[in-house]
Amino acid sequence: MKTDLDDLPSYESKKLIRKNYNWNDDVSSSHVERWLRSKVDESFETVFSEWTKLSWLPSRLRNLDYFKHFVQTEFAVNEKGELLAWSYGFARPLNGDFYVHPDSHKLLYTENRKKVSYKKQQQQKMNKIFRSLSDYEQLCKIDGIWYHIILNSSYEVSFHDSISNTYKPKTVQLKKGKTYFDVCKDYWLYATKIVKQKEQLDSKALKHYNLKND
Repeated sequence: MKTDLDDLPSYESKKLIRKNYNWNDDVSSSHVERWLRSKVDESFETVFSEWTKLSWLPSRLRNLDYFKHFVQTEFAVNEKGELLAWSYGFARPLNGDFYVHPDSHKLLYTENRKKVSYKKQQQQKMNKIFRSLSDYEQLCKIDGIWYHIILNSSYEVSFHDSISNTYKPKTVQLKKGKTYFDVCKDYWLYATKIVKQKEQLDSKALKHYNLKND
């Protein structure tokens, strides 16, 4: 068992490759994993000893190599001192893994931590810098400072009339739900026409909305 491999890379994502053991159709991975769950917190010696005697597991699979197919036994340690799984030359976080702890030598399990979707990550970021008060009224945190912002529901643009060969004004409706950040990014050419008001919140307003400046 490899442990405390300080000279190994701290982390590089790589999906664990499974070997094809051509196992019996009567033996499923879920069956093996249910059995392993029932053995969590027991010593490696006890668990593996029972593994070699499992009647429902074909004899050709009652070995350490196949045991490692389900249980992580090699590790690396990152700069934070966190234990990482070491598999096929790569270190990765323990996530949804059975593993034998290098110190206690007990079989343990880490719950599978679901990845946060990109959309949810972006929403979490927005929650830190944006509050909607109405369709065109909002609070925005800009460079660490909270502002009260009101957007115009419509704005005027100029378009070229090919018939008269002149530029004419046209009123455009701003879509509901657009934020100040959207305006600066996608409507920057008309930002001065769209942003009706931008005022820094005073201490009373910050307290009212339960907000803090950086």
